[in-house]
Amino acid sequence: MPSFIFIMEENMIYKIIVDKQSRKNPSKEKREYNIDIEELRMKEDVCDTLTIERDKTYVNRRLSLSEYQVLSVLDKPMIENLEEVNIQLFEGDNYIYVFDMTGNKLYAEYIIKNDFTDIYCTKNEMNSSINQTAQKIELSINQKLTEYSTTEEMNSAIEMKADSITSTVSKTYVNKNELNTAKSEIKQTTDNITSEVSKKVGNHEIISKINQSAELVQIDGNKISLKR
Repeated sequence: MPSFIFIMEENMIYKIIVDKQSRKNPSKEKREYNIDIEELRMKEDVCDTLTIERDKTYVNRRLSLSEYQVLSVLDKPMIENLEEVNIQLFEGDNYIYVFDMTGNKLYAEYIIKNDFTDIYCTKNEMNSSINQTAQKIELSINQKLTEYSTTEEMNSAIEMKADSITSTVSKTYVNKNELNTAKSEIKQTTDNITSEVSKKVGNHEIISKINQSAELVQIDGNKISLKR
């Protein structure tokens, strides 16, 4: 007589706790989230993982369970998106743990709140350089911030030649698909100093300029205010 084995896959409810205080001294404001998923499994150094990010939560399945209860490593991990899970953190320090479970491997990555993280900065690139030849020296510093909704790039540069010095500071950022730029530049020679400040929002641009020599000072701008 043939025999049959029936395997019933049972889900587990993982209770995630987010609190302002440790589990030894929980606060009244602690938040509980129940995540109902198939059991997370582990085989030697390979394991399934539950990943919680700012805008999504998902399970990364690296193991499969056969009908004979044998675990095997998948050739390609499977992603299970959990659309209904939305875990909120507190301002300041957070204590995150799995309720009634010990011995689990946990990994957390935190970002410290400041003026940049308030706009969800995800990428920050900075570089500086000095280029020197017999004819000139160039110094430049660049910083680029890539955020969820905007990209901001700032740059300062000084170019020194035997007969002139030019310094420039600029900022470019995209907000709501609109390009915004701001720039100031001062160029100095033995006979002349020119300073220019410009700002452009979309297609609208304004510029003010001062050109100074020993004989003449010329001011060009939409609005001019002179005070004693």
